[in-house]
Amino acid sequence: MRNYPVFDEKAVSTTLGYILIVSIGVTFFSILMLSLNSIFYDTPKAIVTESVYNDIGNEISTKMVDIYIIAPINGSIDTKFDIPIKIANERYKIKMVGSSGDQEIIVSSLDSASKVVVSINGIGHSVVNVTGEIYSGTTDHGIRFVT
Repeated sequence: MRNYPVFDEKAVSTTLGYILIVSIGVTFFSILMLSLNSIFYDTPKAIVTESVYNDIGNEISTKMVDIYIIAPINGSIDTKFDIPIKIANERYKIKMVGSSGDQEIIVSSLDSASKVVVSINGIGHSVVNVTGEIYSGTTDHGIRFVT
């Protein structure tokens, strides 16, 4: 009859080493993926959101200056424009402020703290008082210029 060694630990040490290496690797990559979320998702989202908010503010500013230039002396002009419903899966608000001092368009998110301020160029602050709000969820967006 053969004598098998009862205390042979070669298979146990190989299996235990494999389990330890795999568990350390899975833990390392899990921590890595959780920490890289801000690099691969949050930072590009913030950059794109700021860029699009800036583009929308400049578009509205340009449209307001164009309307101001062609407006009749006694009359009004109505214009409509399209803006996206959501940017980076966030709703936003466009607020025009300009009754005194600098005239600005403030594009801010309703879901986070993202905010961009764009000045309205070409309209003297003593000539036109700019006020109003536009929400991205509404269907019709427009500017009314009354002289």
